[in-house]
Amino acid sequence: MNEVLIGKAIESAEVISKNANLFMSETDVEQYKYLCDGVITEIDTMAPDIYIKANNGYGIMICQSGGKLLYHTNNSNVPKNINIRFNFKDNSSLTYTMKLFSLGIFSISHDTWKKRKQNTGKFDPAESLQSFQRFLFRNAEFQQMQIKKLLSTHVMGIMNSLAAEILLYSGIYPSTTINKITDESIIRIYQSMQQIINNVIESGGKEGEVDLFNHTGNYVVQTSRKRIGKPCPVCDTIMEKNTAGGVTAHCCQCQKKFK
Repeated sequence: MNEVLIGKAIESAEVISKNANLFMSETDVEQYKYLCDGVITEIDTMAPDIYIKANNGYGIMICQSGGKLLYHTNNSNVPKNINIRFNFKDNSSLTYTMKLFSLGIFSISHDTWKKRKQNTGKFDPAESLQSFQRFLFRNAEFQQMQIKKLLSTHVMGIMNSLAAEILLYSGIYPSTTINKITDESIIRIYQSMQQIINNVIESGGKEGEVDLFNHTGNYVVQTSRKRIGKPCPVCDTIMEKNTAGGVTAHCCQCQKKFK
């Protein structure tokens, strides 16, 4: 986005096709008018949300979305089955096509985005090990929560399958509660998280996901539900089904239950 959208002047924005799983109201759609004539100056993120900031006080907030966000150099190449479209004055466009669901793509003010970031209540993976330990593992509110659910719901950008993979390489059983996680285990979890996130980025995203140019990511998550019944990448033990916070695969040899 930084490479292709910075400097683009927004000409118009519209919802082309509505869907019951596109969680936006008519009022939300009307707010698109505030984007017009704004020039994109910055791309900000609060994974999995993205904020495309314009110079007129407003921007495009892309909430967690199951679908394709694509850039088109020429509006004549835009497919017909899109849901939302942002047109730029140089005849290029950004489109969104929903596949599963969308929490919405909104026009909001910079102040609204700033407040959203401040009130997120989630840990940023770029922060230090000490912050990771203090924010998630020393919080009284989380002590009885399962570790896989905590990672997938309270760490920015870490969804169910990546949370499961982090725990596989950390040797932690997915349903272990926070009050049973040792300091040594916290270090392993943090290091695994950093390594896996970097691997996903270097691979262009996860397998099955696409970038702005419809190029598929190459990172194969080793704990997705497709891996159930397959050899563990660490020890070759056949992986089993785990339902803690969503269905994924786990290794009963590498990830033993806490006794």
